[in-house]
Amino acid sequence: MDESAALSLLERHLVLEPVTLLVGTDVRDLPESVQMRLTHRVESLPLALIHAVLARAPETKEIISPLFADSFDATELAYELFRAEFRGALTIVAPKMPQPDLILQELRSICPHVTLALVCRTTH
Repeated sequence: MDESAALSLLERHLVLEPVTLLVGTDVRDLPESVQMRLTHRVESLPLALIHAVLARAPETKEIISPLFADSFDATELAYELFRAEFRGALTIVAPKMPQPDLILQELRSICPHVTLALVCRTTH
């Protein structure tokens, strides 16, 4: 994951254009269906920078993250988004699972003001 783009967001005073943040992932790792709908500026960053980047990019429209990243999972990200008072969309990319609605239910309980979506990969 290239953190330099996210760091460039931190160097700017304020980013007022719409932004999609990829937390713990990279565009290349997203399913094609998710890649195709990306229309805003896209930046990748680690979870540790989420508060700093959201403070500088108030027009963040969507955050996309895997269910399980190398150093965190979607529940930890949801908690940080709740703490940051994020009100946009959160899309979680997950492996195919039998009851994805249980994941969404748990995430909604953590960050109720976020629009949640779960995209299950067809292959792992």
